[in-house]
Amino acid sequence: MSPELSGRPPRSLRVDWALAIGGLWVVVGIYCDLAWHVRHDVDSFLTWAHAALYAGLLYTFVATGIIAWRNVRDGYAWARALPAGYEYTPFGIGLFFIGGAADATGHILWGFESGFNALLSPTHQLIGFSIILLLIGPIRSALASFDTPAPAAGGDNAAGWPAMLSIGALMALVRWGLDPFFHPYAQARFGPSVPKGFTPDTISLQAMHFALQEHGLASVLFSTIVMAGFALYVARAFGKQSGAMVVIFLIGNGMTSMAVGNDWTQMAAPIAASLLAGFVADRIARPNVMAAVVPIVYNGLVAAVAVVGGTWWDPIFLLGTVIYSGLFGWLLSLIVTARRRSA
Repeated sequence: MSPELSGRPPRSLRVDWALAIGGLWVVVGIYCDLAWHVRHDVDSFLTWAHAALYAGLLYTFVATGIIAWRNVRDGYAWARALPAGYEYTPFGIGLFFIGGAADATGHILWGFESGFNALLSPTHQLIGFSIILLLIGPIRSALASFDTPAPAAGGDNAAGWPAMLSIGALMALVRWGLDPFFHPYAQARFGPSVPKGFTPDTISLQAMHFALQEHGLASVLFSTIVMAGFALYVARAFGKQSGAMVVIFLIGNGMTSMAVGNDWTQMAAPIAASLLAGFVADRIARPNVMAAVVPIVYNGLVAAVAVVGGTWWDPIFLLGTVIYSGLFGWLLSLIVTARRRSA
């Protein structure tokens, strides 16, 4: 037996790719499950969506075990068998198994959740937290290796892509956790009736109208904070990486639109807007400008598609919401990029 090596194994690009793919697979499984809940009456834990989700967990479990076993064979202790950045990965796998078992037991005893209960279910929150622990591994690995980057055939750019994949999956997971708040319901069919004259129902209808406008504006601002926040984080932590924001936005926004979209405007618009917003983000050097322009580009294209498909939002509310999103993105950038003054 070789003598025990101190510290942790060096960063491996193969390890980063293997576990980044595993984390993305699990998030795809989460969205398969969301799509299943949206389109079917769920009456069984044994669905193809759950199979896709737990297959991703099984892959991650096996891949992590093989990586750890190989490093132990090379002389590292079991407690330090994974490279720096992956300290939380075993805990994520364990918590996922615990949350999954508790979730299945809860379904057997009390049935299946719906609406906000599905979002706030303690077992679902535990599963979501465990997935976060899996996704941050490749990100922390890349950050930990900045001083001594791993050699790669594609250069430094290739070495950062597993982290970009995980950041995109993490953004998608955030959107999954806040899914009810991301839908502006701007399509014409969602518009409330606007009464003419004064009737006993006028106040109720006006209150509904204002409530739907408030929800629409809030959903745009939620989307702005998430997109601008992730873009600012990547720019600050990793610097510019060609094509990174396109991939991150496509993963982060695309899965939501495909899972819960009911028509072509709800499915295609976020994907097309993510492509354009990511392309723009990759080409703007100044973070403050990027954080303002990206939400305007994304929400502007989504709004344009909504107009083509029919919307109940009037022109002032539609245009004002898009401009408002840019203002909030810029304000967020002032917070993120603020530097402490020296004494």
